[in-house]
Order: sequence, then structure tokens, then C-alpha cells
Amino acid sequence: MLERLRSDTVDAVRELKTTILIVTVIADPAEEVRSWTGPAEDTVRDRYLAAFGRALPGLSPEELWFRMRGILAVVAVDRVEVYNQPTPGCVTPVAGEAARRWAITFLAAAMSAPPTGT
Repeated sequence: MLERLRSDTVDAVRELKTTILIVTVIADPAEEVRSWTGPAEDTVRDRYLAAFGRALPGLSPEELWFRMRGILAVVAVDRVEVYNQPTPGCVTPVAGEAARRWAITFLAAAMSAPPTGT
């Protein structure tokens, strides 16, 4: 029983550390942390921003970037949750498909909403 408790505690700490690292990389404004992803991040970010800018030409650059960060936040939170689930509790393919449809609906609505009035 004590060994099981120790094992569960070690697993929980490992999952917490991983979650903190993922959120830090995504959200930390420090240049050091942002630089961990390297120049590939700039290329991908610029490509996505350009594509969303073409798709949503009425948005200000600030609102476009806000929506882009919203997409990243939704995806990050979802992936952290999935990563932290123990293997026996993995989502079934049917439940995973439902979550995929929900995410598509949510993100499509967020990205197709008209510009916010200023």
C-alpha cells in the first residue's frame, strides 16, 4: 500500500512539473523561455497570422493576435489535460471524436466572429 501511494505521488509530481513546463513555454513573457522554441516558432506564427489576416481582413492586428493566442490557449489546455490522464483512463475513440467536434465548433466560431467594435 505504501509503495502504491509513493508511486502515485511520484507520478502526480511528474505530471504537475510537465504541466507547469508546458504552460510556462506557452505563456511566460520572458525572452529566455520564448526562445526555447527557436526560430521555427517565428516562421510558423507568421505564417498562421498571415493566413488568419487574409481570412479575417476586418480585424485589427491586436484583435487578430488575441484570437490567435486564444486558439493556442484552448489547444494547450486540452493537450495538458489529455497528457495528464492515466493510460487506463484514456478517452475512448468515440469520446475523443466528440471532443474534436466541440473544439472545431468552438474555434470556428471564435475565428469567424465579426470584429469587435471599438
